[in-house]
Amino acid sequence: PPDITLSSSSAASDVYKRQHITSGTRKMPDEASLGTFNPGVYTTSVTLSGNTMELAVTVDSDIVKSIRLVNTSETVETMYPLISSSLEALEKQVREKGSTDGITYSADAKYTSLVLINAIDTALDKAKK
Repeated sequence: PPDITLSSSSAASDVYKRQHITSGTRKMPDEASLGTFNPGVYTTSVTLSGNTMELAVTVDSDIVKSIRLVNTSETVETMYPLISSSLEALEKQVREKGSTDGITYSADAKYTSLVLINAIDTALDKAKK
């Protein structure tokens, strides 16, 4: 049987590499088409005892970057003193998990937390691809 030399094996490998590199004409998906979310800021209204404010969720293609209340009046802050701390605790968990699935909240702020979770879900639904 003929001897197979390292140089002919290497040459065959080089041909394979050239073919492999040049034969791929398929376009790679651009960064915007990857991920779970359409990057942007998504808002939804939150109403507590007739006081309306906006919840803004900022997302990248695959992560939740921030969750903030905007247009919050002093009245709301006074009536619901736990709203800021509740939102901070929820935001931390949503940023880690990417959704509201399985997050926990304080029993002291159950009503406020549930309202905020529903609003976060609404905003994330708007952001999903």
